[in-house]
Amino acid sequence: MDSSCSTPKDCPVAAYLRSEGLLHVIVGKAAQSANQTIYIDNDNALAGEEATDYLYEMGHRRIAYFGVSNAMLFSAERKRGYQMSLLKHDITRGKGLCGDRCPE
Repeated sequence: MDSSCSTPKDCPVAAYLRSEGLLHVIVGKAAQSANQTIYIDNDNALAGEEATDYLYEMGHRRIAYFGVSNAMLFSAERKRGYQMSLLKHDITRGKGLCGDRCPE
């Protein structure tokens, strides 16, 4: 089966494969049944944090985050890393540029 969900939180393809007992590998973090699913992924939270840290180290203090919907696991994790870096460097939400859609 060749299909893609782009890792939304509720992927019908992965659910189908699990329900049929079919072996599969997910590229991206498994949102459901992670302990019973083979997946490969990078650390998106760390990537978001390191990118924001780099900008901070370069002297930037008004650092924007642009991403896609939080329904996409990788985007939610990257945003979390961005927010962790802002907290670490004592940059308040008002000083960052995440906007109204950025969760607290």
